[in-house]
Amino acid sequence: MRIVTASAAIVLAVLAGLLVVKTRADADAAPDVRPVPVAAVAPRPMLGVIGDSIAAGTSIGGAGGQGFPRMIAERAGWRWGTTAVVGTGYVTHPAGTLPYDSQVDAMVAAHPTVLVVEGSQNDLHSDARAVGPAARALYARLRAALPQTRIVVVGPVASNSAQAAALAEVDAATAAAARSAGLPYVDAIGEGWFTDAQASLIGVDHIHPTWAGHERIADLLGADLARLGALPPSAA
Repeated sequence: MRIVTASAAIVLAVLAGLLVVKTRADADAAPDVRPVPVAAVAPRPMLGVIGDSIAAGTSIGGAGGQGFPRMIAERAGWRWGTTAVVGTGYVTHPAGTLPYDSQVDAMVAAHPTVLVVEGSQNDLHSDARAVGPAARALYARLRAALPQTRIVVVGPVASNSAQAAALAEVDAATAAAARSAGLPYVDAIGEGWFTDAQASLIGVDHIHPTWAGHERIADLLGADLARLGALPPSAA
């Protein structure tokens, strides 16, 4: 799995000595003067996102993971990265792809400060009874591999009111799995991220958010993450 990361240049400078240009005045300089070492600059915190096409982005909005993951991270002055794969979920995966569990290794290698696990509306046509166990297994694996990372679960993101109703079982199963794992759960459906009133923020496919739709997710999820203490309040 290849992780998509923000292209931010971070220069780590460690000065072991100073270049001195000799002049006549240098001859009188005190011999015991030593340069002061400069500490290496720690990398900025990172927001990671595991998820489906909502997190991965599409040509309709957020392509290349530059939708809400990038928007939230940049507001906080953080780096970002997503392993999200279109069409996947905790259980569901189209031919040639694997479910969410396959995203773990790449995300673990990135060592995110905060990790959001989002989704998935793709599990709508799966057996809802299989979603809970798959989600619990995923969370257990993530917690074991990333003990210092703050993990936040975001439920399936519905695109309209009818889909929100249809996703009720998947939403409940994901919420229960998060609670059993001791992880905070952001209820995107309960918060009304996208109802019929926000139809203009969903693309012509009636599924994926536009760029403005990603801005809405960034606003709402950013506020949730700040409320949970996962992001600085000023980043909301």
